[in-house]
Amino acid sequence: LAPAAFISGTGQTVGYGLALFSAWGWTRLSERWEKRTVLMIAIGGFALTSGAAWWLYVPANPYLQIVHRALSMPLILGFWLMVQSMIADSCEYEESVQGARHDGLIGACLTWSQKMGVSVAFVIGGLVLDLGGFDASMKGEQTTGSIQIMRVAMVTCPLAGMLVAAWVVRGYTL
Repeated sequence: LAPAAFISGTGQTVGYGLALFSAWGWTRLSERWEKRTVLMIAIGGFALTSGAAWWLYVPANPYLQIVHRALSMPLILGFWLMVQSMIADSCEYEESVQGARHDGLIGACLTWSQKMGVSVAFVIGGLVLDLGGFDASMKGEQTTGSIQIMRVAMVTCPLAGMLVAAWVVRGYTL
């Protein structure tokens, strides 16, 4: 358990540190290019990092998980910085067209979609474990097939999510 706690804690700490420093870079990118382009960079980078998880989450070298978290967290920050900024732009646009602001409604829709996304992720995670043959009584020792199914899901589910996100973002015209 101690190595897992070390890996998780170190990955989170390094990832948060890199995310903090990356905020400056994301801000500069959004000053040079339109926000949709910067968001697509974050989505594409996270898709690549998700694909790299196949080689970074391996039982033979669990410390590579730190690299995955360190790479992912700045990209996640870039994603949310751009999304929040684009939400603000949408509120301003709506006010210019409708003559009234509906920030609360737009914010509520964003929050609802985030909560729905987390709920769907938990359902999919549970299905992957259940249908993949995960056996809790085996504790840390699972079958090779079960581990393989979890690894495939860990790569394909985020990639699918990033494809959906890119498809949605392409329609953003502000």
